[in-house]
Amino acid sequence: MRTRAEWDKRMKILRIPPKFVKLCGEWHNGQSSMMYAVSSTGSLSLGTIKPIDCDTEEEWFRYLLDSLSKEVELCIVSCGGEDIQALNEFADFLKKESYASISH
Repeated sequence: MRTRAEWDKRMKILRIPPKFVKLCGEWHNGQSSMMYAVSSTGSLSLGTIKPIDCDTEEEWFRYLLDSLSKEVELCIVSCGGEDIQALNEFADFLKKESYASISH
């Protein structure tokens, strides 16, 4: 089952819809942030430094998805304004993509 985003398993890239890329640009917490990476590239992809806990590329990608999801959840907690609905939609999108990446 695929969701709206383009999931290219061979390249390990998840293209993020433009409305969420824009949201990441407004809510990121600096250059070390996953949301900053998404706002800069428009996607989530494997980098050059694999976390120690990840033995496979699939584990690495799940780690990235989880990290991005946690950042979005922190933004939801601190958001008191108009972006709350968009942040919740982004969180739902990431949950669906996380499920899709594990299912394939």
